[in-house]
Amino acid sequence: MKKVIYSFLFILAFISSSYAIEPLEIISSEIKIIDGLDYRIVLLEFKNNTDKAIIGAHLLIKFLDVFKEKCKYRWGLDVKPEWADFRTDDYPDQIFHIPPGETYKDENYTSWSTFPFTNPHYIDEIKIIRIAFEDGEILVFEEEKGKKEEIVKEQFEPEDPLKIESWKWSNVDYADWIKIEGYVKNYSKKTYSDVRIIITAEDANDNYLGNGDSYLDPDIISPEGTSNFSILIFDAQCHTNSLKISYKFDWD
Repeated sequence: MKKVIYSFLFILAFISSSYAIEPLEIISSEIKIIDGLDYRIVLLEFKNNTDKAIIGAHLLIKFLDVFKEKCKYRWGLDVKPEWADFRTDDYPDQIFHIPPGETYKDENYTSWSTFPFTNPHYIDEIKIIRIAFEDGEILVFEEEKGKKEEIVKEQFEPEDPLKIESWKWSNVDYADWIKIEGYVKNYSKKTYSDVRIIITAEDANDNYLGNGDSYLDPDIISPEGTSNFSILIFDAQCHTNSLKISYKFDWD
């Protein structure tokens, strides 16, 4: 059975995709006092390490006081929670949208208050227990009761396992040819062999220039490995400053 993967890209754009054990990464965090009052909020900066937009998150945060001791809960409950609970979907007036590979600092999330924990000065620990993607997929990393679920890399297996990582083009001076060369990266956990890449070229004005194909070299591409390609588009020259291509892969 043959499988064909379609993608589209533009020249001068660097192509990359990442699948990580931490699909939503917290790259900075702080507690901020609002308007000089003893009212504190949490400011977090996120990075989306997946290839899909993230639109929601459920977090648990543990605070420490000025002496770096566990913060006390404001109400006298028999069971005093250690974790503050934050959900982006609790505040529908706020926009939480992180495109693939981009970062986002939620400076407008003033509703993410440290109340009802008293005198928090430091963030001790943050757990991300659920994220929601724009396409409707939801990933759960920890159950509500705190039972840790095993996170397996298969959850982040990409739909497009092979992608062009970098490429360039040129007109061949001694003939009416366009040369396109670059390399492909394998973002899956599978090993592929005898992979053929088929490229269709257009100029910046969407004029069709032709297509060409070749096999990747080396012919075996392991997980996280790369393989090169070089393709000639015959009877064609590109007379615009940029070229755009679409491509697909074919393997047995």
